Amino acid sequence: MTDKELRKLSRTELVEIIYELQKQNESGAEEIKQLRMQLEDRTVAAESAGSIAEAALKLNGVFEAAQKAADQYVASVCASYGEIELRTAEANRECEQIISRAHEEAERIIGDANRQAEQKWVQFNQKVESLLSARAELREMLKKD
Repeated sequence: MTDKELRKLSRTELVEIIYELQKQNESGAEEIKQLRMQLEDRTVAAESAGSIAEAALKLNGVFEAAQKAADQYVASVCASYGEIELRTAEANRECEQIISRAHEEAERIIGDANRQAEQKWVQFNQKVESLLSARAELREMLKKD
């Protein structure tokens, strides 16, 4: 998977990739456990074979195969981990940018709302003062009559 493809992945896809790698890690650990069990079985077989040299010749191929499998697995996990770290870092940067833009937009919206509220308050006060003034004038007029 190229860097461009990795950068286009969503956070959910990255989590799924991490989950798959963890499953591979677990299956690799299980495989290693099974290989160790086989190795123990072979050790018992080697002891019953009678000679160390004969057992070493029988087990040599098993050790080489197990080492190659373990080396391949470790290389695969390391490569995947590096890719995941890069994708996670990029996803974190994108998240920080999105959050920053959201905060800026929220502050702008709040500022607009406060300005509108202040304008409405001023208009309200003007109407109240106008009504009170009209009321006072009406009272004066009623007193004169």
